[in-house]
Amino acid sequence: MVNLSITEKMEIVLSVGQILAENGATANKIINNVKRVAVSMQIPKENFNLKVMPEVLFLNVSCGEKSHLAFRNYEKHGVDMNIVNLINTLTIKAVKKNYPPQKFNDILNRIVSRNKLYSNTQIIFATGLFCGAFCFLFGGDLLASFYTAIAAIMGKFFQLKSIKYGVNHFCAIAIASFVATSLAYFAHFLPTETMWTPFVACSLFLIPGIPIMNAITESLDGFLLNGMTKAYHSTLIAISIMVGIVLAANIWEHLEEIDLGKVSLLVHHSFVELLFLGIIVSISFSTFINAPKKILLLLGSLGVIALIIKDLIIYHLVLSTEMATFISSLIIGILAIIAKKYTYAPTLLLTVPPIISFVPGVLIFRALSSFVYIRYLNAEQFFYEMGFAIDALQIIVAMTVGVTLPYLLANKFLKKNHRFIRPFKKAGYFYKLRRFAK
Repeated sequence: MVNLSITEKMEIVLSVGQILAENGATANKIINNVKRVAVSMQIPKENFNLKVMPEVLFLNVSCGEKSHLAFRNYEKHGVDMNIVNLINTLTIKAVKKNYPPQKFNDILNRIVSRNKLYSNTQIIFATGLFCGAFCFLFGGDLLASFYTAIAAIMGKFFQLKSIKYGVNHFCAIAIASFVATSLAYFAHFLPTETMWTPFVACSLFLIPGIPIMNAITESLDGFLLNGMTKAYHSTLIAISIMVGIVLAANIWEHLEEIDLGKVSLLVHHSFVELLFLGIIVSISFSTFINAPKKILLLLGSLGVIALIIKDLIIYHLVLSTEMATFISSLIIGILAIIAKKYTYAPTLLLTVPPIISFVPGVLIFRALSSFVYIRYLNAEQFFYEMGFAIDALQIIVAMTVGVTLPYLLANKFLKKNHRFIRPFKKAGYFYKLRRFAK
């Protein structure tokens, strides 16, 4: 076995942090994994310090009187939950089985060089299912949902082609939004009574679900600068989507006549409809973030549970949409902690796909439309339309806070009460929960 120097070990440690940061892991997840790597390489915890900053990682290791400092830049801000999941599993095994550094590095390189689990064709098809299901969720009929799927498929196709030819990421989003919205215009000529729903649902595949969740999670977890950076990144994506809508509106004059008042904000669905919609939305979104195939059925089941609970709360307990969203997300967050025991998947992966169906697409589109045509609105109309933006923001906050609260509370409680929990190590529930929270 080749003994690596402290500098070489630090490079491996930083490589793990960089890969996780570039593929959608939270700062807390990065730190926990990097600490496990350091332990497996016999770097004492008390001599180890990692600082996760936007676009750079700082690592300091003290060895006696010497102190070694290294940093690593990362520019990519993608989402690949399969890589995050594999590295998380690798670091756990490295500690348990005492992997030598060279073996760990070889496995890490194989993980990074893996092809994505889903081809572009599968992702494009999933995009159509995702937006078509959302259209039906917003009250569209089957014909409107089918047409929405076609518009979304073409939008995703142009987005992937743009990225392939080196177009800027945000420009590719604007192109996809423009293509999908432009095609949605022709829904006027369809024999359907819900011709407005395709405008609302055709671009929802562009919504940055993971970045928004990361922004609020990291802010609540104390990483304010990282949270603000990801919130800014999410805002740029939203602006790019709006740019595509604005361009389509200026080319297709009839888009100004969109009557979103005909799109219902609350639509009651049967149990069977919720069953199919929950599965389709959750699983199709999972392909966007490259989720492991072995947990797709679990994610779909959690998506069904989320939709059914929200529907029961709104129509049977007669609570507000915001409160129903919060309670449903809270339950999904608790179930995700339990499911993590059996899957070892990151909490983010187990929570975002099931609640993505809560996205207030109608409210978001109305808010964006008000910005597009703000010069045509009087003061009363402006404040009326801004109310939809506030409602959308409240629902998004209810989603993210509700689904992350169980993890944050469990993590904080278990860290502060580790002495109390230690006697229950062999048979206690709390010890197991501590492992999963970390």
